[in-house]
Amino acid sequence: MHKHHSFEEKLKCMKLLEEGYSMSQLSRDFKICRAHLYDWRNRYLVYGEEGLKRKVAHSISEVEKALIRTEMAENPLPLKDLCIKYDVSQSVIYNLRKTKGKLRHRMTKQKKNTLLTELEELRARNEYLEAENALLKKVKALVEARDARRKGTGQKPSSN
Repeated sequence: MHKHHSFEEKLKCMKLLEEGYSMSQLSRDFKICRAHLYDWRNRYLVYGEEGLKRKVAHSISEVEKALIRTEMAENPLPLKDLCIKYDVSQSVIYNLRKTKGKLRHRMTKQKKNTLLTELEELRARNEYLEAENALLKKVKALVEARDARRKGTGQKPSSN
């Protein structure tokens, strides 16, 4: 079970870090995971005290997702840097890395008044076609491998 730390507790830890306490010492004294402390520190350095406040969860638009994917492809940054730059959680970045190259078509779920621009539609179509092309190449390679095995064992392909 995760313990939710208050803004005051986070701020106190950041002030103690500034005074010279080590991450290990703070982790032991306050029973806080060091990974959380590092995350808080990075957000504190970039956003100040506002970075320590709890955010209301919001969904990320397809445009923002495309920007993050483009950033990951062109200029691979460490995970923590991407999280801070785009102000998203680590799980968002992990999910985008997992779905890299896969089209997640959500046109049916979009509101009618939020239409994709022509460029976004073309990018989505391009992403879909690239995935389809990769799939067809894999199928072709599997068929060729099967035919090569059959030739090796003397079997003839069926007429079907």
